[in-house]
Amino acid sequence: MSIKKLVITDLDDTLWQWLTTWYSGYKGFIEYLSEHAGVPEEQASEAWAQFYGDGGGIEFPPTADYLIKYTDLTTKEAIAAYSGAISASRATRDSSLIVFDGVVDTLRTLADSGITVVAHTDSPVTAAVHRLHTSGLDGAVKEVYAAPVFENFGHGMSLLDTVDVHVSQWEFKPSTRVLNEIIRYHGVSPENTFYVGDSLRRDMSMAHTAGITGLWAKYGLDYPGRDEALNAVYSVQRYRTFPAEGGLTAAGNGEEEVIALSGFADVVTHVLD
Repeated sequence: MSIKKLVITDLDDTLWQWLTTWYSGYKGFIEYLSEHAGVPEEQASEAWAQFYGDGGGIEFPPTADYLIKYTDLTTKEAIAAYSGAISASRATRDSSLIVFDGVVDTLRTLADSGITVVAHTDSPVTAAVHRLHTSGLDGAVKEVYAAPVFENFGHGMSLLDTVDVHVSQWEFKPSTRVLNEIIRYHGVSPENTFYVGDSLRRDMSMAHTAGITGLWAKYGLDYPGRDEALNAVYSVQRYRTFPAEGGLTAAGNGEEEVIALSGFADVVTHVLD
């Protein structure tokens, strides 16, 4: 009888390139307002940063109220331009989504070997499910634990029934509450559980605390366009005293305690060994 194994994987910058995808949506919003409503790019950027600073999610563009307050648009002009800016943002965001090499084949190999793969992310549940669908992975990853944020993400709301979604009693990484819940639910021992993630601070430290094997998606910290996108994220975060997403870099201790992956395909070597 084979030993039951479980793979829990982060999504953003682990299965796909999140930063450049976000950046494309950010630029799409700003450039639309510049081209179609004459809004200076610094004003549109300021509206996004102020929205985030007031507690908005970094995944979501500012509301029309922020355009009214932080740009020179009149109320009527802001409302008229807003829907087009949102549509442009979503279109550029989704068209730029790039899945890392080896992800599709690796997920198929794990499934064929009888290994369950569960997604665990701090991203809003609508964003997580939308990207799984956009990337064609909603059939390969059928179970998602995500932050209980149900803001409109395009098709995110309508796609929630395409996967088994869990959002109850949420705690953000590196809390092990959700991780331990996943392990208990599947009845797998920590010794036979693997966690794949790009952040040492959140993903790998959490795995270490839970007593499971951490597989560090180091490749998720180095891909074309990432540095430029990261600078834009930091700019958007300038009105918060801390970066709420918290896992954009690998900063943290414990690199020697995890297994670094050069690509997602390396998961097979360690899980099926």
